[in-house]
Amino acid sequence: ENAEQTAQTRFQSEQAYLSGITTQENDMTAMYTQRQKDRAEESRAVQQAIALLSKEAPSLMQMQRWRSHRALLQTTVSKSCPQCGRAASLLSSKASDFHSELLATAAATTGSASTLEPVVAQLQGLITRLDEQEKQEEAHKEWCNSEISTTTAKQDHHNGLVQELDLQIGDTQAVIGEKQQQIDDIADAIKDTDASFDQLSQTRQKAKADFDAEHRDYVDAITALNQAIDLLGDFYRTQKPSFVQMHKQPVFVPESGGRSESPGMSTLTGSYVKKGGAAVVATLRDTRKEFEAGKKDIELFEKKQVDEFDADKAAYTDERNALVESGNRLAAEFQTAQQQLSVYQDDRDTNTREATAANSYLKQLRSSCRLATSASNSRGERSIGRAHV
Repeated sequence: ENAEQTAQTRFQSEQAYLSGITTQENDMTAMYTQRQKDRAEESRAVQQAIALLSKEAPSLMQMQRWRSHRALLQTTVSKSCPQCGRAASLLSSKASDFHSELLATAAATTGSASTLEPVVAQLQGLITRLDEQEKQEEAHKEWCNSEISTTTAKQDHHNGLVQELDLQIGDTQAVIGEKQQQIDDIADAIKDTDASFDQLSQTRQKAKADFDAEHRDYVDAITALNQAIDLLGDFYRTQKPSFVQMHKQPVFVPESGGRSESPGMSTLTGSYVKKGGAAVVATLRDTRKEFEAGKKDIELFEKKQVDEFDADKAAYTDERNALVESGNRLAAEFQTAQQQLSVYQDDRDTNTREATAANSYLKQLRSSCRLATSASNSRGERSIGRAHV
């Protein structure tokens, strides 16, 4: 949509520029055509003046051809010049019609017979200069057209590049903004991932500490039970079979973390008085088995938790590495986009300066070419005036 809007604006600008150029071309062509017509009329008026002057002293003048124009050379000065008045009147009339100071000057100098020879020479030279100026104006017109066309094409080229670079700059700025947002998102994702893994690590550390404490309790309890079984076994093996304990002597078993006394522990205080030593030892062995089973269970559960934590750690490492790699890639793309933006901006500034310089030169060129026709006429008049003086 931005490209379409830019193209539409450029199209309207080009249409307006084309209309202005067409108008200027028509004006310059009309001025040139009018100037060509004026040149022809001036030449015709000068030739008529020469023809009138030639009738005044035909025996004193020698005729010759030069570029299809009549050239006169006066060898003697006539005392009277009846035709000079008519020639001066003709030149004056044409000067009024064409607003030509050159013809007016020629008319003023034609009224005297004593100036017939220089007047004829000036008029003859005027025809030559008119032809030369016509060729110069034609060459200047072609140069103007070529220079204006070349400069206009150069200006359009740089303006087109400026518009393209503006679009590229806008697109690159959008890419930079997108890359920056993605980099920020990845940084947030890495931060969240690290926070989640830290929390998971803290939970694992606490679970490991709890396991170590409970595992020590189980080991201590099993060790105590083993010692109690060994002591009671040795004790009962050394006594007579009829021996019966007459008072209660409890056997203490260390408490495990978070566990109640082992099953049957309350019966150890005096039941063997009735059942004998074998029952006590059997009860302690059953209790030891329960502690061993509990120890095995928490060891299996700890191993499972360790395996799960290792899997979570590996997944976290892979995810974080992928995020870091993506962030590095985006950072490189972000830097490349910034460098490209700098290049586009420098190119746009360069083409803008080139287009501005071309536009300034084009204005000067049009002004110079527009005034060339009238300026050439003024130069011709000044040349005639200086020659006459």
